[in-house]
Amino acid sequence: MILSLAGNSIVPAHAEIKTFACGSGTYKVEMPVGILKSSSGCTGEFVIDATVKEIGDGAFYDGYGYGEGAKITSVVIPNSVTSIGGNAFQATGITKLVIPNSVTTVGSRAFQNTMSLKSAILSNSLTNMGIKIFEYSGLTNVLIPEGIKLIPESMFSRTQLTSVVIPDSVTLIDKDAFWLSKLESVKFGKSLTKIGWQAFNSNNLIKVDIPDTVTEIWFQAFHGNKNLESIIYCGPDIKNLLTSPTCPTDRKAVVDAANAKAAAEKAAAEKVAAEKVAAAKAAADKAAADQAAAYEADLREAADQAEQEAKKITITCKKGSVTKKIYGLSPKCPKGYVKFVPIPTCTKSEISTFNDVDSEMAGLMFGFHDAEDLFSYIDKAQRATKNKSLLALYLKLESAVEAGGTGGSGKSREAWKALESKIKYNRC
Repeated sequence: MILSLAGNSIVPAHAEIKTFACGSGTYKVEMPVGILKSSSGCTGEFVIDATVKEIGDGAFYDGYGYGEGAKITSVVIPNSVTSIGGNAFQATGITKLVIPNSVTTVGSRAFQNTMSLKSAILSNSLTNMGIKIFEYSGLTNVLIPEGIKLIPESMFSRTQLTSVVIPDSVTLIDKDAFWLSKLESVKFGKSLTKIGWQAFNSNNLIKVDIPDTVTEIWFQAFHGNKNLESIIYCGPDIKNLLTSPTCPTDRKAVVDAANAKAAAEKAAAEKVAAEKVAAAKAAADKAAADQAAAYEADLREAADQAEQEAKKITITCKKGSVTKKIYGLSPKCPKGYVKFVPIPTCTKSEISTFNDVDSEMAGLMFGFHDAEDLFSYIDKAQRATKNKSLLALYLKLESAVEAGGTGGSGKSREAWKALESKIKYNRC
């Protein structure tokens, strides 16, 4: 962006600065944006040109803190203006003010220290307001129109207002809003919910009727009103009130009915919420139970399949030199094939444990060992095999020895030699 100097301001090179008369002085407007940037020597009464869309910060004020405002007594703000900047008319000599409904923004201290200002009508479109807008002004009369929702901090503090009507649209009166003014009466709107800290502190209020819609009254909101005789209020927040409020019977009945209705509605809502929670829990429990049942069914099905799979065996079928493997629960060889049953061979543990039994039997037969030594070796050999024929022979040998056999003859020798034959020829 290319910039150029215009007076004491830096403006875009494409901008045009127009100068307009204001009494014996002039004010400058940056075009095409329509910002009233500054003024010099303005006096008396004048009308701001309709090309102005925004009155800039300090437009009619030549300094901050200790500066002086323009010597103007009256100004007409056109409907083209949407914003009035901070300190714009501070310390000027205006006596009356109408802020058109086109204005949505007024900056902080815009009309501060306007000691000659007596009356003001505000825009009903104000949504963005700074602090201390009319502080230290000479205001004795102000019209706050319906539509405004907020009275900002210190907006009318240290003014000469003796009465004020707060419209129904206002929900919040912020801190110090009317502090140290001259208020003798205030009428609140029906939508007010909060009164800020020291909002009406140190006025001349005699009687205050606070709407029951107010749920927050901040510290010292009404302190310093030496002539205050009564506060009428049926709402819940009484801890910060200067005196104990009174609650008329008819209003108390309305409040009690409203509270009862609210309590009933709350209980009904809590019941509905509890029923929803219970229904959700029941649904969740059912879903969990269904999921668990489905999982168990899957497990049973998997177990059944595993059991069936475990029962399946593989057989070998031969037809001449051709061999086929058949797998199933009860597999059968195809027509023309013969089932081949291989003779199982002995494992190393079966052979080694039999050799121990064989040595003990020889010792028993020749009287070198007793039967008790033999039994431990037979038990070890039985645990070393799963072969049914070997297990049967070991059991037969053990029974024959228990009956007095020593391996020299009879059943003990028969079982011993049968075991020896299987191991010797590796046919377990």
